[in-house]
Amino acid sequence: PACTEQCSTGCHCPYQTARAASCWPHDTTVDLQLNHRPLCYATLCWQTDDKNMQHALRQQASAAGVLAGLERQLLAQLLPLMNDGTVPLMPDLEVSASPAGTVFISSSTMIAMTICGEHLLQPEALLTLLRRYPKACAQLMIGFTEADLLQHQATVTSTLTQLRELGIQLLLDQFSRHAPLGLLGMLNSSWQPLFLAVRFAESFLLALQQHNVSQAQLLYPLLKQYCQQQHIRILGCALDSNSDSNSDSNS
Repeated sequence: PACTEQCSTGCHCPYQTARAASCWPHDTTVDLQLNHRPLCYATLCWQTDDKNMQHALRQQASAAGVLAGLERQLLAQLLPLMNDGTVPLMPDLEVSASPAGTVFISSSTMIAMTICGEHLLQPEALLTLLRRYPKACAQLMIGFTEADLLQHQATVTSTLTQLRELGIQLLLDQFSRHAPLGLLGMLNSSWQPLFLAVRFAESFLLALQQHNVSQAQLLYPLLKQYCQQQHIRILGCALDSNSDSNSDSNS
């Protein structure tokens, strides 16, 4: 993307040093639904190991209006590889290997990526890119944070429906105990859930582990039951110590 006013004069532009797509294996236990496919995450990373700086750069990119463009660039690199079955991965996961020894993600593995809310407001550029790679769309899970979904409620249903029509699975990311359950219960025209996966916010997870009874503790059993009934995958929450089949573990 073009440089912005937020770049300090004389300093190395952080937006020009964003790394390409990185696919990391999601450390899984037994899934909530046993037929769920393995999952990896594609993340936009900056060339710094400082997590606070990573967060700050993401916020700056969002405020400058360039984050959505960076995410589309990442997808533009990733989707052709997915279409061809040549997405490289860390070698410690069960994946297929080419004759040359390069390790690739299996075609049965889902790749998840959470993107910013600007795509909800102006989805055409994203949709145009995704339509070029129908085979990759069947392997892709796109996530939006709950905050972004609530902020752009006027355009949410239309955009999410178009993504689902392309064969993309949807992730409700950073679910919070303060939010209405209506987001998770959104249905498409066939009365099927729009979201096929949910990941809890850290505040929700912390509330679940408090000694005092919290709203999150009252909500979680109902939420888990609803997800089981609707075949919605729970990511990042292995909270039932007496069960080995509740969800994916945190990553």
